[in-house]
Amino acid sequence: MLGYLAVLYRQNSFNSLLRNIQSKFENIFDKEKLSFILMKETEEMFNPSDCVLVEYSYTGTKVIASTRTIDSYTKNQFHKESYMILKNLLKSVTHILDHNAFKNETVRKYLNFLNYENFYVVPVFIDDYHIMVMELYYDNKPGKFDKKLLRHIIYLFEKAYRSLNYISKSNARIRRDELVIKVLDKIRNTLDEKEIKRQILEEIGRAFKADRVVLIEYDKKNTENIPSFIKEYIGNPYLRPIKESGYDIKKIWEVLLKAIPQRPPIFVVESAEKFLKDNKLEGSELEEFFIKTQVKSSYPFRIRENDDKVLYLFLQYISEINIMDEHDLKILELLAKQINIALEQAELYSRMKMLMEKEKTLRGIISETKILPNTTQIYKYLLEKITDLFKATGTIIVEFHPESPSLDYKIYNYYKPNTVNIKEDTFPDRLFKLFYDVSVNQRPCFIKEIREYLKANNLEAVFEENNIKLAAIFPFITRNPKHYSALGLIYQRDVVLSAYQKDLLSNIIDSTSHIVKELTRNSEIIELREAFLSTLAHDLQIPLIAQRNAIEYLLKKEKQHNGEYRIVEELLETNQNLTNMLKNLLSIYNFEAGKYKLYKRHFNLLDVINEIEAKYAPLIKEKHLNIKKEMRTDELIVHGDMAEIQKVFEIIFMNAIDHTRYASDIVISFERKDNVLITCITDQGEGISEDIKKIIFQRNAMSNFLERKIGAGMNLYLAKLIISAHHGKIYFNTQKSEGSSFCVALSG
Repeated sequence: MLGYLAVLYRQNSFNSLLRNIQSKFENIFDKEKLSFILMKETEEMFNPSDCVLVEYSYTGTKVIASTRTIDSYTKNQFHKESYMILKNLLKSVTHILDHNAFKNETVRKYLNFLNYENFYVVPVFIDDYHIMVMELYYDNKPGKFDKKLLRHIIYLFEKAYRSLNYISKSNARIRRDELVIKVLDKIRNTLDEKEIKRQILEEIGRAFKADRVVLIEYDKKNTENIPSFIKEYIGNPYLRPIKESGYDIKKIWEVLLKAIPQRPPIFVVESAEKFLKDNKLEGSELEEFFIKTQVKSSYPFRIRENDDKVLYLFLQYISEINIMDEHDLKILELLAKQINIALEQAELYSRMKMLMEKEKTLRGIISETKILPNTTQIYKYLLEKITDLFKATGTIIVEFHPESPSLDYKIYNYYKPNTVNIKEDTFPDRLFKLFYDVSVNQRPCFIKEIREYLKANNLEAVFEENNIKLAAIFPFITRNPKHYSALGLIYQRDVVLSAYQKDLLSNIIDSTSHIVKELTRNSEIIELREAFLSTLAHDLQIPLIAQRNAIEYLLKKEKQHNGEYRIVEELLETNQNLTNMLKNLLSIYNFEAGKYKLYKRHFNLLDVINEIEAKYAPLIKEKHLNIKKEMRTDELIVHGDMAEIQKVFEIIFMNAIDHTRYASDIVISFERKDNVLITCITDQGEGISEDIKKIIFQRNAMSNFLERKIGAGMNLYLAKLIISAHHGKIYFNTQKSEGSSFCVALSG
């Protein structure tokens, strides 16, 4: 009976002790404090020399709590071997191992290093990736060791620890979900592709507590597999950016592509070492990269993949394995889909924006090009505009004659100030053969092909000496019987033009080349027309002069009837009008072509007006007109070609006589403002209609509005050309039914 009571007492004491410990564990909500209580209780009950709570994994060892001397550095000296040994020895959490269970030499050396005789290993929990154990060390062999009590205490601790772990994970999951919502809100509220990529790097890195997040994008059409975009977020301040590591990202990327050829949405690398081993990549550059960048686990997940590009995000960790559960992986998949949608929206917006900018740029260039007078001016404008638009060092246009391209070529170039100073004879003839081939074949040539041509023709030194690179050559003028041309972009660095830049430059060239062709065609037509008019005017003068001489001879004959005399007079007048028209036509041609030479001198304009008045006195008398002069200044001296100025005032005076009413006034006024003499001839006619006002000084525009009179359509146009050549001004004022006033302003 006493024995039973003793057992019952011991059992009650045992249960009471466990309830007390359980109560302590349940009232703690911090894993560190929980571990500390376990250490304290174990030390009091089992009196070990040292006690440590440690978590082993394939890639690392984490010391949770320790009473004295054990530290993580010491443990990491043999963590891989210890992990494998424990995994084999511990079949379940009910096992307690003593020192006799360990036959391994490494473990023995470790014990000798710590200077302990005995130790016990008590498993806390075991899963596929982790083993948490409590290790008790003794200087000497311990006395009575209650394994049952220890096992129960560990069981209570494990329950409390797992509970806290679950709460911690739940809280982390909630925080992560909140952060994910935050990420989605941010990327949905921006249409900037770069900003979206920056946001996902930072926010996802924070949400999943990654040591490093790397965003890699590469072009599928790029056969060299060179990533076109690499950006990273550093969550661990002790890590250096990958770009500063000095590694050839291209080679590492190639190895990764070979290792994951199927490219699943999420590729879990639980252990970098295991990944390398499974894929037979030990000793590769990737292994060295993992070691130097301290990557021990990684979660690459594909954000997007289309016909052109692949975008991957890599979550990297340098500590022990960070296993994501199914919830985390689903979040990553959801994120990938939402990020892809945001990026597609941003790209669509970006494309629309680029199209609008391209349209605006093209409109501006076409508008400017259309108003330029000749090909040389167009080339000059384009060279500077394209250099600035594409941030190039310079632009070169080479123009060839199709029949002799090697002998007959012309160079137009522009270089930014303070960059390079290249003379035209710097480039050898064989370089321009490449330009000619591009123009004839109508196919652009880019940096890779250009390099091969330069190498094959020993032209590399020319560019090295001048520190320049030829990035692209585009055909410009093609299929033209008189000339071909090609345009080249020059930089001081290696530049690969983007698809947008190639398309923009191609559009600029297409648009402006049509303008150049049209301008060339118009110039040729104008040249032919002017040559025809010049020849016609010169050839007609001889028979007209002969006709006039014959008519004048007939007028001198005494015996003529009045009717015959009138006919001869009209013939003479017609002849004179034709002669004047031809003279005016020649003058117009010479002024337009810039071939007319003015003989300027100072003269009194009143003398010119008086001479014109005397010349047309019979007409004035016939219409009973009264010529009035208003002298508002005595300074009537002007500087110019007297004969041409007289021609202008004759045109205006005859215009006034023709349009003024019978028996009315023609007023000629003189006024000086500063150094300019303003002379106006005012009639009292019907005024000028609205239809005529806008075109009155245009070439041949008046012929449809005037009575049929030889040369009437070009007189005022010639007057404007003459006054413009004198840097003067001709203008008019008119009022319906009251008359018109034509004024000429000339400097003194």
